[in-house]
Amino acid sequence: PSAEAEVGIDAPPPVPTDHPAMKFFPAERIEPALKALAHEGKIVTGGVFVDQLEYRAVKGADGYGWKGQAWYGGDLNRVAITTEGEGAFGHAAERAEASLLLRRAVGPWFNLEAGVRHDFRPDPQRTYAVIGVEGLAPYWFELEGQLLVSNKGDVHARLGASYDQRITQKLILQPG
Repeated sequence: PSAEAEVGIDAPPPVPTDHPAMKFFPAERIEPALKALAHEGKIVTGGVFVDQLEYRAVKGADGYGWKGQAWYGGDLNRVAITTEGEGAFGHAAERAEASLLLRRAVGPWFNLEAGVRHDFRPDPQRTYAVIGVEGLAPYWFELEGQLLVSNKGDVHARLGASYDQRITQKLILQPG
């Protein structure tokens, strides 16, 4: 025998085509079950999250701020709409932006994202092409990074990190 045969470099066995249930049930019952099983885990859902919704009490200039997103899709691919901004009551928003992003899972904890962002405020308005990454790092740190190129040729980078420190079941401290 050659050295290769001793190590076990043979061809892999064929993929099994029989199922244990075929011993007990007729084929006309097994086939629909196998087709249903092939679609298992391919669930499409959506969600709406408001990460920040705040009221700022400042004498004579009370303000507000928001940050949120909505998404639709499956485990691997999603479409997300994000928005954030801030301003003072009685005036136009000082800063307002919205993004349309396609997200693709690159592992159980991180997503790559690409899309477009539009800044409505401050003037002048700008539109950006966006590419980035977002996800959950070890020890539950939420990370996000984006590279943005505007329609005027400006290049920007945005990095963010947050950590939720639970004080009680409902009270959470998020340094930022």
